[in-house]
Amino acid sequence: MQDTEGSLCPIINKTVSRKTSRKLMTQLSPRLTLTLILTFITSIIHSQPISAQITPDNSLGAESSTVRQDNIKNLPSDVIEGGASRGSNLFHSFQEFNV
Repeated sequence: MQDTEGSLCPIINKTVSRKTSRKLMTQLSPRLTLTLILTFITSIIHSQPISAQITPDNSLGAESSTVRQDNIKNLPSDVIEGGASRGSNLFHSFQEFNV
């Protein structure tokens, strides 16, 4: 009796498929490793700080968030302060939050 793939025994199909996939992974592994290493090196070389544009709104009333510029670890940064506390949660509301 044949299954839908035309094999006489589905167990043999699984075994062949496992052996084939292991062989394929062995062959692709050095290429994949090289690709990952090159991607990592390229991202380090070309990395630059990203500037965020944050505009708070006044929907929280007196508990609105404020944004001030600061330096964190010698990098220009935006510090978000304030917000509305509800129990152990802190909420902020922004008109714009772009990275």
